[in-house]
Amino acid sequence: MFVFYVKKGQNDPISILSNKITSIDSHFFMEFLQSLGWPVSMSTHTGWNGGFAPNLSADKKLYYYADPLTELAIHVPAVNIDVGESFTFDVVENSMVSQLLPSVELNSEEHSVIEGKSSKKQSVFESTGGFDIKHRSHHCHSETKVVVAWLQEFADEALFPALDLIELSDPHENSYSTANINYSRVPEKEVVIIFVHPLKTGLYRIKINALFGSSVGGPLISGMVVSRRVLGSMVRNTAINICRRRRLELDSCSPPHVCRKIKIQEIIREHAKEMNIPDFYTGLLKA
Repeated sequence: MFVFYVKKGQNDPISILSNKITSIDSHFFMEFLQSLGWPVSMSTHTGWNGGFAPNLSADKKLYYYADPLTELAIHVPAVNIDVGESFTFDVVENSMVSQLLPSVELNSEEHSVIEGKSSKKQSVFESTGGFDIKHRSHHCHSETKVVVAWLQEFADEALFPALDLIELSDPHENSYSTANINYSRVPEKEVVIIFVHPLKTGLYRIKINALFGSSVGGPLISGMVVSRRVLGSMVRNTAINICRRRRLELDSCSPPHVCRKIKIQEIIREHAKEMNIPDFYTGLLKA
């Protein structure tokens, strides 16, 4: 997932990518980022990094979120994240996050536990000749890209250059390169844009642009107004649900209940043992 900060009147992708933390005047944007995930370094991070090769992004940082079923990498070109330091409003994070968003902030010990689990999982795959967790490939893959645009001026959503920004932020090229845009790009119908605009009331206006026919999945819907307390979690869950929904719509992707059925059949086929009823109960009671 990409998150872009758009100043008033900006519609050029280069100028949007050039926005830096020193020029961002909204601490609420930083509070929003901290509610999406926690900062990690791509050079040492053992979890999924959104497709960026470590050798191309050794000095890059990103926000990361994970639970038992999901990994989410959040790339924010406007922010120079300083991993390992406590943040303040003047740098990246404010002290109000722990009070306003207690459910999304993790301490350093919890981060270490999660990183340790990811490291163990990776070593298991490598020791068994499997694939690396960083670069694992899925049998069913969707090209859907989720872009979050934080708008100072809501009218700027009409000219937001989403495709150009995605192309310039291609993980297979130099990160956030300002090279010429390659127009053999992700199809426009596979790009979902979540616009977030802070209102004077302290609430946030949401608009979602999606060209595919099905619903984006929620919990956010276009036109909704949400509070700062739930903004980060709702944006994150909406992005995750969009990707899941689009993946399940692919002809090559089987729904979860079909995958479970196939797996059970494989277990039966590989481990079934023919025996009569007396032998079965004898073996069961001995065990």
